[in-house]
Amino acid sequence: MNAPKLAFGTGTKWFRRSDANSDSDAVNHELVASIVSALRAGFTHIDTAEMYNTEIEVGLALAQHMRETGLKRDHFYITTKVSAPPADIPNSMARSLANMGPALEGYVDLYLIHSPFWDYTETSELSMSKVWGQMQSLVIDTKQARAIGVSNWRQQDFDAVLATKPVILPAVNQIEFHAYIQNPALQEYMAKHGIRTAAYGPLQPLIKFAESGPVKAVVDRIAEAKGAGVTGSQVLLAWGFAQGSIQVTTSAKEERVREAVAALSVELTSSEVEEISAAGRGLELRKFWVGQKF
Repeated sequence: MNAPKLAFGTGTKWFRRSDANSDSDAVNHELVASIVSALRAGFTHIDTAEMYNTEIEVGLALAQHMRETGLKRDHFYITTKVSAPPADIPNSMARSLANMGPALEGYVDLYLIHSPFWDYTETSELSMSKVWGQMQSLVIDTKQARAIGVSNWRQQDFDAVLATKPVILPAVNQIEFHAYIQNPALQEYMAKHGIRTAAYGPLQPLIKFAESGPVKAVVDRIAEAKGAGVTGSQVLLAWGFAQGSIQVTTSAKEERVREAVAALSVELTSSEVEEISAAGRGLELRKFWVGQKF
């Protein structure tokens, strides 16, 4: 799976609830403009989800950028996710494709199950064999997904998938992953099965947890030593790239978007990577899914 290792996320800041008190059908033109800005800056991978209610904006931004540049659909990589419990994956996929419109040309590059927190035992209506069978069908039969994967999965959830003897293994697990949540046991398990990490919240050691541990000081020192305008955020993204993970980040500020793209050119030595890892090792500081055991 050749997913670009930097993705522009349309969750967190852009997340819009779908309920009686929100206008979830209104187009967020600020988000459309931000996605277009990210594409112009060099992002080619956009991450969205059924739950975020941002798929319409992704489709509009992609269509605009393709008109402006003449670039074709296969230049871009689009990830979206079905909400859990995934009661009707074929219809969820159909809605997502309809939301994103003709620019998607009838397929997404990566389709994920958003979380594993439902009863997927083989005696339930939504057994893992049924659900993963529907996911595989998107690749094998309808060709609506080029690859399939999961998000927020734990080892026991992967064990349940493997127990179904799948034709297609999950390609990706999108999880909160940064220097304060390294989860080596899960990483080792995923590597054994060829499952790639996509990291959301990769900059949390410099945002929510800036004062909670030693990572920020280490990252800032490395950034300063590199000079040439290298920032702490770029060093953290480069640390994630060095782990082989896809880094999912976002901003409404054009300079931050360009900063993220420039991180693709920042190289860390193995000792710098280890310094950052060592600074965060053993400290589990989680912003998302707090209280869940991973």
